[in-house]
Amino acid sequence: MIQKLTLPEIGIKYSKDIRKRMLKKILSLAAEDLARTIYEDREGQKFNLASNGKAGHDIISEDGKIRVEVKSCHSLHGKQVLRVGNIYSKFEKCDEVVIVDFYNDLNNPLVSLIPHDTFYDSHITAGSGGGLWAWDADYFQGEYVGKKRAEMNTKVFLEHLTPASKQILNRNFSEKKLPKDLVV
Repeated sequence: MIQKLTLPEIGIKYSKDIRKRMLKKILSLAAEDLARTIYEDREGQKFNLASNGKAGHDIISEDGKIRVEVKSCHSLHGKQVLRVGNIYSKFEKCDEVVIVDFYNDLNNPLVSLIPHDTFYDSHITAGSGGGLWAWDADYFQGEYVGKKRAEMNTKVFLEHLTPASKQILNRNFSEKKLPKDLVV
């Protein structure tokens, strides 16, 4: 998807913090467009980006029957955990939640299409940003304090991977590294 990020030269020098913020915004928009394409292929109909500020979903089917919230992550939080925020405000305002993992491979992100009820029945923690949903960045290759990190959410993420993401996962994380019950 993103081969190289070249920022426009407009006569100012971008600080490191501004570059990080720009990357985050660009990846968020790229995730929405990727999800739109996936849903158009899967559903056989056109999907549109929701208007800015639309509460609860980022893309919607042309017939208005399928509303999708898109979340993406490109950096670690703590010890080998990825997370997305602002979760509670989307409750019952979308039909599915798409999670895009840009951290493990920026050019071939892992994408999980999680049904609304499955997502909200998983482990959401309170936190700044209206609720946090975390999963293991290395998909159970490592252990943290003797137990698996964010086990429930990681399993949910893996169970709902797109077919293309399953191939990427199997290529990037060999079957020898994933527990037998989680090989996809």
